[in-house]
Amino acid sequence: SFLSAIVYYIASFWAAKSSINSKGNTGNPIVDIFNGRTVNIKFLGFDAKLTTFRISMIGLAVLNVLMVTDSIVSAGGNANPTVILAAAFQVLYAMDAMFFEEYYFHSHDAMNSGFGWSLISSYLTFPFLPTLITKYLLDRSPVVAWYYLALIGLMNAVGYVIFRSSETQRCEFAKNPSNPALAHLETVSTAGNRKLIVSGWWGLVRHPNYLGEVLIQWSWVLPAVGALGFTDLVPYYLPFVTTLMLVIRCHQINQRNKRKYGSAWNSYCEKVRSNIIPCVY
Repeated sequence: SFLSAIVYYIASFWAAKSSINSKGNTGNPIVDIFNGRTVNIKFLGFDAKLTTFRISMIGLAVLNVLMVTDSIVSAGGNANPTVILAAAFQVLYAMDAMFFEEYYFHSHDAMNSGFGWSLISSYLTFPFLPTLITKYLLDRSPVVAWYYLALIGLMNAVGYVIFRSSETQRCEFAKNPSNPALAHLETVSTAGNRKLIVSGWWGLVRHPNYLGEVLIQWSWVLPAVGALGFTDLVPYYLPFVTTLMLVIRCHQINQRNKRKYGSAWNSYCEKVRSNIIPCVY
């Protein structure tokens, strides 16, 4: 990650001025390498951010498949359904990200984050965080009742439906606000002839995609709760930190939208009071 950040830092001095990241153009090399001098940069004709994101998602899927396959072979063909379920959740998440990768360009990372050590290291280390849960499950081999697994599966499915449908609405609307497939959604006009979606999932909470993400990532660790208890806390790291970061990002986006959309955003917030969890936050 550090070597990549150095390479892209050097390459950024030949990048277009329009792609310069203000937070990574301070003149302090340490700060600029950390934050990234450019928001978008290409390497050998490839989009560097998207390529690193692909490596992250492919790595997550491959690690899970290899770990579970090795355990099944080592056990003489026997498989623990708890491990299979937990690993399947992560593989599904990675496959979804790859299948809908066109929406990556409408994400916060793609549009606003500089391509420096901070982002590169988060992408390249990400596959090893969810798979900590898989590793713990393989080591402990807990026996979880089928109805408990069914409830966890339901939680993951609900989270996925909320995340994918809200993300699709958001990204398709960003691509083409006049898309006939989105004609059923209620919108309000803002300054600069922009529009805000104020119905559907966006009429439930201000950031439904974050709600889906939280449900998905906590469903990954729930199969291991019985074996982990509250002594082995490392596998809880990813869902806990993800939830914390989404709360922080939620606040940042709210402030940016308030400046960007003005009174229209204030009116929307009066109508939809919850940020992520209805009637809670």
